[in-house]
Amino acid sequence: IPKGTEMIAKTVGRQTNQVFATLIESVKKCPDSTFGLSAGDSHESIGRIAMHIGDSIENAFMTASFREKWNTPVHGRAECILYLESCRDDLMVPFIETSDLASPDQQPEYFVSKLDRVMKILRHVAHHTGETGCLLRAMGIDEGKFIQ
Repeated sequence: IPKGTEMIAKTVGRQTNQVFATLIESVKKCPDSTFGLSAGDSHESIGRIAMHIGDSIENAFMTASFREKWNTPVHGRAECILYLESCRDDLMVPFIETSDLASPDQQPEYFVSKLDRVMKILRHVAHHTGETGCLLRAMGIDEGKFIQ
């Protein structure tokens, strides 16, 4: 990472860990009866929202090795958590730690810079994390701390 951008990478890395910790906590707290990863389950189930987030992160990075690792459908809460952790640890964190975030992105039609790519992903994850918190509150479940 070029000198001067270390603080940006450190800050974005911290935000990444916090937003994923909050999302994973929502996945853990969701009752089994409403988790919903089956085809007939509501798109508003926490399981489906979590998988949508993971899929969108995967699509933002288009990494063949990651696609090979997660080539089968995810079933159940434990696998969903592993998938989200893998999105964070295998895609987000290495990109943040090894990229010059101030440099132009390789897909300029979508992202101005590498930092822009990360921030759009984090904004999307945070949006749906808020959605999962609302669903938990509607069920009378304390969604936990916003910052883990």
